Amino acid sequence: MDWQGAVYKPAEPVIIDKVVMARVRKRDHYRCQVIDCNDKRYLSVHHIVPREHGGEDNEENLVLLCRKHHDAIELAGIRTLALIMNFSSDDDSPPMASKKAMTDDPDEPENTDWRTWVYGGSRNPRK
Repeated sequence: MDWQGAVYKPAEPVIIDKVVMARVRKRDHYRCQVIDCNDKRYLSVHHIVPREHGGEDNEENLVLLCRKHHDAIELAGIRTLALIMNFSSDDDSPPMASKKAMTDDPDEPENTDWRTWVYGGSRNPRK
């Protein structure tokens, strides 16, 4: 299963306590926490450290993000709140060594246009 399927359609339902989710939304002022975004639409609670890597469903490990930034931050593999909040929306490129690291396939060419994959176009570039 690709990362989006795992995040948006997990094999086991993701159940985060409603009280915890309400506290995270209130704490984050009902808007995306990327500094220069502040979008109030299409929000989701994001695990900073994924469950599969030991991340918990507590307020310290959750942050509110818009769909655009949630997808881009997942693809980039960003795992700290400071990097998430300082993610640059201006250049639409995540802070990382190489765009090649954003693909699952090590044989994928480095010049793959991931923006089409994330922000429109096909959700799966291999189809």
